[in-house]
Amino acid sequence: METFNFDINKKCLTGKSDLAASIAQEVRKKFSKFGLILDLFHLLIQYEQIKIALKKRAMYMTHLNISNRVLRDKSLPAYGDQHPRFGFIGEENDVEQVRKFFSTLFELE
Repeated sequence: METFNFDINKKCLTGKSDLAASIAQEVRKKFSKFGLILDLFHLLIQYEQIKIALKKRAMYMTHLNISNRVLRDKSLPAYGDQHPRFGFIGEENDVEQVRKFFSTLFELE
């Protein structure tokens, strides 16, 4: 299951790490292979710190996405949950966010 934003453009039901982890915990009682897709962009669009969110979801993670975001400028075509390429004008994820994402993953080992 992938979590999405709850107040930008897709406005999906499952967003924050606590909710995603509790849903995964319940579903795993019947389906042991059920897991969460963790996306760098989605963690940030859900207003969560990378380190805290990854640690809360770690035991349920089955897939990772490394993606970019544009949230500050609504006039850009990549605004919202569009996953623009890295290097896109107005991007907000860069080397620092990707580094934090990976360094936290290595800490979870």
